[in-house]
Amino acid sequence: MRVHIDKDWTFIEAAKASWTYRGGGIQGAGWRLGVLRAWGCAVGKKRALQEFDKAVEEYGIEEITKALNIASSSIKKLRKFYSNLPSEMTEVLRVLKATIKLDYPVDLEEDRQYEFKQVKGNNPVDSIKNTADEYAVAYLNSEGGSVLWGIRDSNKTVCGVKLIT
Repeated sequence: MRVHIDKDWTFIEAAKASWTYRGGGIQGAGWRLGVLRAWGCAVGKKRALQEFDKAVEEYGIEEITKALNIASSSIKKLRKFYSNLPSEMTEVLRVLKATIKLDYPVDLEEDRQYEFKQVKGNNPVDSIKNTADEYAVAYLNSEGGSVLWGIRDSNKTVCGVKLIT
């Protein structure tokens, strides 16, 4: 199930939406926190902190932790996450304007926005999983970007990714 984050939600409404995301079990706590983090990124630092503090003032940390089935330490870390968001959130829309055709070079250059990665090995899914996190962190800490899997670094040729053996 996917949750569409609505910028008009309050913290409480986002918390209710997070509950439907993966259910109420303790296994879903990480997913619920992920929805609440995404909501904070969507609304920005100032509003996320205001809404969070308002909810804590109205219901208290213990009531929120019970309702969400999330540890109070995680709720406190969520506030710290909100306080570390940039003051101004901006939306970035990047359109890939390139022709991508198997066995032909792509008409893009690698730069801070685009990273080419040829997927090697017998298990392409694991190869991608083992590499993706470093790029995700790098892009989250910068202006964002895209990893284009299945393109050779050396000559920019599209080699594709075979996901089924």
